[in-house]
Amino acid sequence: MSEDYITTSINATNLPTSSSATSSLVLLTKTTLNPPISTTPRTLVCGLDLEKAELPVILLTTLLVNIVSFIVLLRMRGTCDSVDHLLVSLLNLNDLLTTVIFTVSWVAGLASCGDLLLTDGVCSLFGWTGSTLVMWSAFIIFIMCSLRCLSLVKPFYYRSHINSKVVLKAASGTLLFCGFLFAFPLTGLVKPYRIYTENLICAMDFAPGGDTVFHRALIGFMSALALSTISAVLVFNCLIISTLGHHNIIHTTGRAATQSTSTTSNVLVKRRIFQRVTLVVSLVYVLCYLPFAVRILSDTVNNTTHQDYMEHSVTLSLLFLAPLLNPFVYGLFNKGFRDTLICMVTCKKKEAGVISTISRNNPS
Repeated sequence: MSEDYITTSINATNLPTSSSATSSLVLLTKTTLNPPISTTPRTLVCGLDLEKAELPVILLTTLLVNIVSFIVLLRMRGTCDSVDHLLVSLLNLNDLLTTVIFTVSWVAGLASCGDLLLTDGVCSLFGWTGSTLVMWSAFIIFIMCSLRCLSLVKPFYYRSHINSKVVLKAASGTLLFCGFLFAFPLTGLVKPYRIYTENLICAMDFAPGGDTVFHRALIGFMSALALSTISAVLVFNCLIISTLGHHNIIHTTGRAATQSTSTTSNVLVKRRIFQRVTLVVSLVYVLCYLPFAVRILSDTVNNTTHQDYMEHSVTLSLLFLAPLLNPFVYGLFNKGFRDTLICMVTCKKKEAGVISTISRNNPS
C-alpha cells in the first residue's frame, strides 16, 4: 500500500481535516503497516539443513564422546596423580558443559523455529555461559601446561607448593575473569549476543565493525589475550620438551652407575610418552584456537562489520572441535584410561587394584 493511497483514504473520511491531525494519522498508519525492521528476525527458518548447519553434527558427536569420557574419569578417581587428574577432569567437565549448553540451544531453537531464542534474555543466557566456558577451556590448558613445565623446571617448588587447592583457586579465578569479560554484551556497552541462524546457537558477535568503539576495543583485547595465551602455551611446551631431552641425555649417560638398565629404560619410555602427550595437546589447542584468534584480530584491524565469509564459519567451528578431540588425545596416550573404558564396554569386572597399578605405571 503506497503513501498516496493512505493519505487519500484518510482525507475521504469524516475525521478532522486539520493538517496536524492528518499528518499524525498518516504517520500512525505507516508505522502500523510497516513496523520497524529489527536487527534480528522474529521468525527463523524451520527445518534442519546439514549442508549449512555443520555445527550440530560436531555438537552431538562431542556430547556423546565427553559423556563417556566423564564416566571413565569418574571411575579412575584415586588411581592416578591428584593434580593431573583434577586438571584433566576440569577440562573434560568444561567441555561437557559447553557442549550441553550449545546443544540445548540448538535443540530449543530447532523445536521452536527459533522463537525461543528470540525471547528476551534467553539468547543472552546461552551466549554468556557458552562463550565463558569456551574461553575457560583455553585457560585450563594454560594452567595444565604451566604446571607441567613447573614440575620439571622447579620440581622441589612444585612438590612443596602445588596441590589440588592451588589448582582449584587458579581455575576459579580464571573462570570469574572469563565471566566478567563476556558480561559486557549484557550491559549494552557493546553489541548484544546474537543468533547464528544457520546453526541456531547464541554467541557473542565477533564482528568488530559497525558498532561502538568500545566493542571494537573489546574484540581486539580478546584477540590479543588469545594470542598471548597460545604463545605462552607454546613456550611452556618448548621448555618441557627441552627439559625432558636434557634429562634423557643425563640418565642415558650415567645409567650404569646409578640404576639398572631396565629401570632407566622404563623411565625414558614414560618421559617419551609424556613428551608426545604434551606435543599433541599443544597441537590440538593451537590448531583449534589460533585461526580464530588471528581472524578476529584481522577483523579488528580491518573493522569488519559482518561474519559472512567462509573463514568465519570455519574458525568458529574449529573452536567447537577442540572439546571433541581432547578426550581422544587423553585416551590415546593413557593406558589406564583405555583399560577403564574397555572394562566399561566389555562389562568385565576387574579388580580395583589392577586398574590402580596400571594407572600408576602409566601416569601420562
